Amino acid sequence: MALIYVWSMRWMRKRGDRVTITTGKYAGRTGTVESNVYQKTADFPDEWANGHHVMLDTEELVTVRWDQAEP
Repeated sequence: MALIYVWSMRWMRKRGDRVTITTGKYAGRTGTVESNVYQKTADFPDEWANGHHVMLDTEELVTVRWDQAEP
């Protein structure tokens, strides 16, 4: 049971974590995680998903899915 919990929580990042966006409209851009969210994202506006608010280095706030951001 603990393995399932660990797997399901691995998408979460902490506020202040530096990430690079790997796919989608903002691919290759870097920024800082502001929060973990469950909402619609820039690249998937019709789907609800776990993700992050990321403040890009250009001072633009974007919402991306958890699998679009890597440390």
